Formats: sequence, C-alpha cells, structure tokens
Amino acid sequence: MKKLNKWIAGLLCMMLVITMVAGLGVTEVKADDAVTTVSSWNELKNAISKGGNIQLGNDIVAETGNSAIYVSNTVTVDLAGHTIDRGCIKATLNGNTFTVSGGDLTIKDTSAAQAGQITGGYNDNNCGGGCIYVDSGILRLESGILTGNKCEDVDANGVDRGGAVGVRSGTFIMTGGKISNNEASYGAGVIVFRSGTFIMTGGEITDNTCDAGKNGAGIYVYEGPSVTIGGNAKIYGNRTADGMNSNLSVGNGESSSTIINLSTDSPLTSEAKICIRVSTDSNGKQITTSCKDLKDVFVSDNDSYEITTKDGEEGIFYTKKNLLAAVPHHPLQHLTI
Repeated sequence: MKKLNKWIAGLLCMMLVITMVAGLGVTEVKADDAVTTVSSWNELKNAISKGGNIQLGNDIVAETGNSAIYVSNTVTVDLAGHTIDRGCIKATLNGNTFTVSGGDLTIKDTSAAQAGQITGGYNDNNCGGGCIYVDSGILRLESGILTGNKCEDVDANGVDRGGAVGVRSGTFIMTGGKISNNEASYGAGVIVFRSGTFIMTGGEITDNTCDAGKNGAGIYVYEGPSVTIGGNAKIYGNRTADGMNSNLSVGNGESSSTIINLSTDSPLTSEAKICIRVSTDSNGKQITTSCKDLKDVFVSDNDSYEITTKDGEEGIFYTKKNLLAAVPHHPLQHLTI
C-alpha cells in the first residue's frame, strides 16, 4: 500500500510539473516584447536610444538644460496614464519633446482613461513642432493627448508654424488620440508641408488656437504635401485668437493644387467631421476625388464658400456661393399717388 501511495504521489508530482511547464510556455515573453519602465527624462532618453517598448512608471518632467530627444530607432512609448512635461516656459531652441529623425515613433496610452499627455513644449523654430518634429521617418499617434505646446520663431515675424506637430519630410499617421490646446501662428495643431505626409483615420484635432488673421489652427497644409483622411477623423472646434473658425486650411502657393486623398484602407465614415478652408478665389476648387455620398462630413469654414458636388462628376468641391441667388427678388411695385 505504501509503495502504491508513493507511486501515486510521484505521478501527481510529475503531472504538476508538466502543467507548470505548459503554463510557462503559454506566458513566455519574447525578448522583443520586453518593456522598459522609465521614471526620469534621462531614463526615457537612454531607453529611446536603444529602441523597443517603453512605458512610463510615473510623470516625467524635463530638467533645465535638457534638449529634445532624437528618435532614430523603432520605439513605442506607452504613456500609461502619465505625463511627459517638457517644462519650457519660453521659446527655447530644441524646446520640443521629440524629434523623429529616421526613426519610427509610436505614442500610445494603455490606461483605461487614455488621458496621458505630452505637454510643455515651446520650440524656437519656424516649422519645428512645439511637441514633436518629424524631419524624416514616421510618427504614429494611437492614443494619448498632445496638449499645451507652442512653436515660436523668435527672430521671425509671425511665421511660427506647428504648435504640436511639424511634419517636413517624414510621415505622421494618426489613428487615435487627441491634439488640443496648442498654439502657433499657423498650424497650431499640425503643420504639414513640402514633402511631408499626413494620414488621419481616427482621433480628434480640436480646441487649438492660431494668431488672429492666420490660418490652420487645427491643420495647416503648405507647399504641396500629401494629406489623406479616412475613418472617423474629427477636425473641428479650432479657432483664431479672435474667434474665427480655422480648422483644416490648405495654404497658398503650391499647396493650392493639393487634393485631400480619401483612405482606401480605412474608408471615411459618417461619424467623421472635417471642417475645411481653401485659400483660393477660384470657383469650384475640387478638394477630394470621390466620396460624394459623404459630402456632409465636410464643412466650410468660410461663409462665402460651401461644400458641393457636381452632376456627373465624382468628388467634392469647395465652391463660392452665389450670393445674388440667395437674395429674394422683389419686383417693383407701382405706387398710386
């Protein structure tokens, strides 16, 4: 009987070991999936220089003398409900938080509220992006908030562009998150220009402010870059300092020929809201090449223009209103004296 009990005990022990090993196999974490937790500016900078997955362990505030962190690797930064505060109280050279230079930077927030923020950037640069500047490479915003950032070229006269994000020759892909309460002369939320690419298929750009008389408090498109909109992207509620609507603005020069591409990977939905202004006096400027059925997703920021379609033509047009047709006609009345 004792031998039998020992045999049963041994069998149970072996089964337990097999179960534990199997369990370990299921929960095994590959080295590539390792997460580095950071709690200071220097830890964040060092982790980004190595690449990989990074998560904030608490709020991080840059110290005096810290500069923008350059991203040349593939990096994912999980805000995890915390804040990265650049801490700039005046325009500072390289006063932005990140400069993407040939890297692939993903910003996300896996916390339940997704209220983690990157704030406090104040970049002394014409188009440098007060929070993140994309010189080359890719920036991806999946969740989290870019807020409370500014861009100001101290030596220039009113040409400060890119309060939160500046995209010059790389790509900015926004699938979620929020860009709000940022400031600049043009493109308080986002400036995309020259050979830059901006793809927005989700998230919100709202409540950003540009200078009175300027354009693109939400997004300023300048010098002919590539812009693609889709999904449930929302660009609304951005204004100039004197209260004028200023959301997605297509600027002068080469950008007057810019067409807003509609995403084929993430088709535009009726939940999207794109408020737009085109800097042109031409009547019937085409702004998209398709999607007539979703014309109402687009809203004109200029009371003198409206969003229309044309019989027999695909596309959506930014068209000057016929103001005379809107005025009621009152025939002359004969008066009897």
